[in-house]
Amino acid sequence: MTSEHGTIKARLGTESQKAFEACSLCLGRVREAMVCPQGHLFCKDCICENLVQQNKQIQKEKEQLEVEQKRQEKEKAR
Repeated sequence: MTSEHGTIKARLGTESQKAFEACSLCLGRVREAMVCPQGHLFCKDCICENLVQQNKQIQKEKEQLEVEQKRQEKEKAR
């Protein structure tokens, strides 16, 4: 008897892999497929929404950085 414990087969069962036609963001079946240069598959709506959210987060982080830089400049001036 051989044990499958610790083998690739035991670690990577079919439940741990997404379906070929699944969106990398919502994991559902792709609607209006979009593919990035690396080959990741996305729904058009999912990737557009994700990019908008990333842009908003980047803008928020830039604003926080500017506030922190201004605060540090004021402390140096004291």
